[in-house]
Amino acid sequence: MAVIQPIDRRVDLSCAPWTMHEFFAGSGLVAYGLKGMFSPIWANDISEKKTAVYSANFKNNHFILDDIKKVNGADLPCAHL
Repeated sequence: MAVIQPIDRRVDLSCAPWTMHEFFAGSGLVAYGLKGMFSPIWANDISEKKTAVYSANFKNNHFILDDIKKVNGADLPCAHL
């Protein structure tokens, strides 16, 4: 019996020529709006629900669930935007 794998419908934003940070990312509307131009390499939000939606929408390993007040700018990866 063949095993049917679920289709991954998450958006892959990694092919864009420029990189960006996405502060207060929420569900990722800015990332989606800039797809093809900018690829988020770092994103954050404080809401667990928004984190779950972002992760459901995008293939990513760059989302940080934390308060923006705890983010040290020197620790962010270098990005174009």
